[in-house]
Amino acid sequence: MQIFINENQVHCEKCEYILDIHFDGHITHIWTKTIAGETKHYPIHYHPRIYIAPPLTETIYQYNHDSLEEIAKNVAMHPDVIAIREIDCYLSSKSDSIVKALEVEIYSLKVMPHVIRDLKQKNYYLYNVDINKRQHFFLDTNAYPLGACHIHTRDTTDNVYLRFEPLAHRNELYRNDYSPIPRSVELRMDNPITMYDDVNKIDYYVPPLKILRVDPMIDKKVSFNTYKDQLSAIKLQYGIYEDHELTIRERLEFKMGKHTKPLESKANLIPFVDAESDSSFLKSAVSTEGQLLLKLVEYIKEHDIDIILLPLGDKFTMNYLAHRAKHNKISDRFVLGRLPQPQYARKDQKSQVWVTYGQILNKAAVMYLPGRIHLDYDNSFILYEGELAGVIDMTRMSATPMERTSRASIGTTLTGIEFVISQNTIPRTLVPENKVGGEQLKDSDLLLIADNGGLTYPAIAGVYDQVWAMDFTSLYPMIMMKHNVGSETVLCEHENCTDKNIVPELGYHICNMRECVVTKTMKLILSKRVTMKYMKKTLKEKKRVDRYKGMDSALKWILVCCFEGSTRVLVRKNGEYLSERLDTIVNEFTDTDKLEALGMDEQGQPEFKPVKGVIKIRPETPVFRVQFQGGKTAVATADHLWPVRTSNDWQNVRTDQLTKDHWIPQLEQFRNVSNKLSDKEIQRLERLEVLAEAPMHFTRV
Repeated sequence: MQIFINENQVHCEKCEYILDIHFDGHITHIWTKTIAGETKHYPIHYHPRIYIAPPLTETIYQYNHDSLEEIAKNVAMHPDVIAIREIDCYLSSKSDSIVKALEVEIYSLKVMPHVIRDLKQKNYYLYNVDINKRQHFFLDTNAYPLGACHIHTRDTTDNVYLRFEPLAHRNELYRNDYSPIPRSVELRMDNPITMYDDVNKIDYYVPPLKILRVDPMIDKKVSFNTYKDQLSAIKLQYGIYEDHELTIRERLEFKMGKHTKPLESKANLIPFVDAESDSSFLKSAVSTEGQLLLKLVEYIKEHDIDIILLPLGDKFTMNYLAHRAKHNKISDRFVLGRLPQPQYARKDQKSQVWVTYGQILNKAAVMYLPGRIHLDYDNSFILYEGELAGVIDMTRMSATPMERTSRASIGTTLTGIEFVISQNTIPRTLVPENKVGGEQLKDSDLLLIADNGGLTYPAIAGVYDQVWAMDFTSLYPMIMMKHNVGSETVLCEHENCTDKNIVPELGYHICNMRECVVTKTMKLILSKRVTMKYMKKTLKEKKRVDRYKGMDSALKWILVCCFEGSTRVLVRKNGEYLSERLDTIVNEFTDTDKLEALGMDEQGQPEFKPVKGVIKIRPETPVFRVQFQGGKTAVATADHLWPVRTSNDWQNVRTDQLTKDHWIPQLEQFRNVSNKLSDKEIQRLERLEVLAEAPMHFTRV
């Protein structure tokens, strides 16, 4: 069997899609979905990797006159180190030169913190140690969730392990028996997962996913619920997410007695439905609270659920159900995950607390279910804005499981994408443990130039016509992508860049020899957004349009929220590191002297006004050549609006919707277009053709 994902790629029946990973002691569990929707489980030994390399300011490792080979011998004596090898790498995205580093393979994630602590005590410079353990796994294996892949395994006496193959290295390898290992017999984890997918695509296959919304009903009529409140009913809504569309298959209610309204939630993927007023609910009576909980466990296991939607799951509901199971003495049977591990109440939840705009906010810790995805709308901004399509796309791009992606902040998701891009460089780019920060004090003169702040125009009360609203298309991301603005490119040390790409007034220069990781990230995100915007406007299939809306919304919030003007980036000037506001660097970057555009005056009459700034970009949509009856031609993007005369009025028409019946004004000189036009000033469309390639840049004002 073969499934055609798109016109360029075919996936075979052996392809699998990683759904979830879970770490249990020294064993890493992987659950995958096949193309047909079957669930597979791989318990494996995963050996995480960290790196020892020179400091960021050095290219050769010299600590107490120890060479890299001597350091390797010392590190190999650690009982939890499996293997060491020498690699070529970049120390960070700022690095121009390739350096030698040691790749240290550790027995398991469980012992990795102890190894890191011991190596730090020896004052070694460590890299790739400050990465979330779930993303660490995907970076080490060059994989990502819900992407088509092949997992290479071999059977052993006790578990199924990832395939190990011998590698040949220039230097000797060392194991924890302190003796050199011949090159030909050392077994290491080498690309155990082969990806057959591309995160740049917007059309990709997602295997069928079984989704269950669980609504516990509490027998209490007060505002605040507690763990002591008795459970009176459980409402279940079961559906399948297939071909990027969710279909509800069954609604069921297990009821013990009277119940009040459910827990309030903003969930909209599967909206709450009242079982009392909806005849589609199948109802089943139970006699005890313990039976209610066991019915839930039985249903999840019987239908092999992949995703569980639980209102207020992290903050209250998951712990509440676990407490009720303990109260009914069935904790050992209350299993919601795919491993035979009971779901106990967590007392050591490490929630996040922060202060913003005078408010103290709290974000509950993630409640993981081994082998299943627990989604909580009330603890997920991306899920609320982009729904499941947006979460899946972010999961693939950032190489993090869905539970973490759905709850992560937009900054964390963007950082994850940057990690993936850094990992895929040749050779790889390491992630430093500590970020270099700091900001230099500015005098009042520099503040007046650099820190403009915001401008507010108070409106004069009245009734107005000819009111226009202006919005920018991903303004800051576009500027950063176009002008290569990033911490490693602003005020770079290249002698050839000091007199080029100068920021007006500030005198900062921007590198033209290296493309920063932020620019690479913006290209990935913006290119997908541009394509999805065009597809949303041109497609008529509602299912695909809705999916693109969710994906685009998730990408939009990453761009909007991460690049507000007060966002700071790291720069360096005269050998000193500074932390500058983004608007300090990019404000008035493009020279717009003597540039004007047609606008409206206070009386609604046309007039030319100076342009504050422009962004020159490649066309986002197909480009058309428009030819008029009189022989004149023009080139415009598909979304450009033309004033077209109708029988009674004027209307704006997109370029890709023009026909030969349309008449368009052709003004030779500036004048009031509201007056009657002469025959020479309005011409009929003669021909419209799509250009195969548009080498020029278009300007957005």
